[in-house]
Amino acid sequence: MRQWVRRHHKLALALALVIEWVVLLAGHLVLGDPILDSLFGATFWTVASGIMLASERSRSGRTQARLQENGQIHAYVRYPDALPGSLSGIWNMGIATPRAGWIDFQPAVYDTLEPSGRPEKIKVLDMLPGRRWITGKERKYIGGLGIQAMSLVTEKGIVEIAGQPESLDRLVVAVEGGS
Repeated sequence: MRQWVRRHHKLALALALVIEWVVLLAGHLVLGDPILDSLFGATFWTVASGIMLASERSRSGRTQARLQENGQIHAYVRYPDALPGSLSGIWNMGIATPRAGWIDFQPAVYDTLEPSGRPEKIKVLDMLPGRRWITGKERKYIGGLGIQAMSLVTEKGIVEIAGQPESLDRLVVAVEGGS
């Protein structure tokens, strides 16, 4: 299902808005609203939702294009072997700039990825095989859907990095010495 939505994201969005309209219309009718009021209310809120989703998708697309243009990715980093209370269980959002053997990570905040905190250089010694989908309680610190995580062996221990699968693919190629 996830792959179908990625390939047909416009159709999936249209289908979701149609379902929302039907549910809103049914809700208004069940509450006893007149038919014209029900049609207007359902249509108004569905159009408002569509506009908000379209503007969010557009902003997100511009951010991704800007990052890709600079050879960067939107990523989340955590240190699973760190002491409890530090970044052992919390994903730190930021911008990763991968290059041969290294990842420059700049923590960032908000949807616009405004830099915050001190940048960090992560020397990658090895990349452990396999990726996993971020689910459950881990989602608490990660925005967006379809995020995968992979583990890296660094000079300071194990580091997990998470991002969109396409972004992680670009990171692997760059760290292994590609462009």
